[in-house]
Amino acid sequence: MGAVPSKLKANLKIVAGTTAKTKHLRAGSLEPSESMAPGQYVAACEGGTVTTKGKNTVAVLEFRIIDGAHGGTALRQWIQIPDIDGVVPIASRYGRQCAIALGREIESGDDLDPGSIFRGKFFLVDVGFRKTEKTGGTATENNALRRKDGRDYLRVHAVLELQEVLP
Repeated sequence: MGAVPSKLKANLKIVAGTTAKTKHLRAGSLEPSESMAPGQYVAACEGGTVTTKGKNTVAVLEFRIIDGAHGGTALRQWIQIPDIDGVVPIASRYGRQCAIALGREIESGDDLDPGSIFRGKFFLVDVGFRKTEKTGGTATENNALRRKDGRDYLRVHAVLELQEVLP
């Protein structure tokens, strides 16, 4: 018997190259000092993006404290976005924060991209430490008032209200 001809063929597809948009990177603000305590601060939102953590969609917001002894301090907020195919429930925690940023109730179809609705605005924010005793566990408001270990740090827990800041 002779050799069986191969029926394999190349499945190569040539795709036009795309140029990835490069991010403009710049230095952020200051790390929180040891004297900075949990509480409410007025902060400017410097930017926001959407990322994923496991199967969860998460908004990451970068804030800069603009008043008092801690002016110039950078803090972040990570907030889960409970979306299904990009549709966000209006009553979710993220939806409520978006309504504050927009200064009105959310309407069906509104763009809820954190970079476009939070960036450049001023907010009263609630700042605290990790709400759990250890990484994971039951979250309590009292835990946010104290540093539990060396890996605990200040972060924004909630956007409370939109602020008008005069130049």
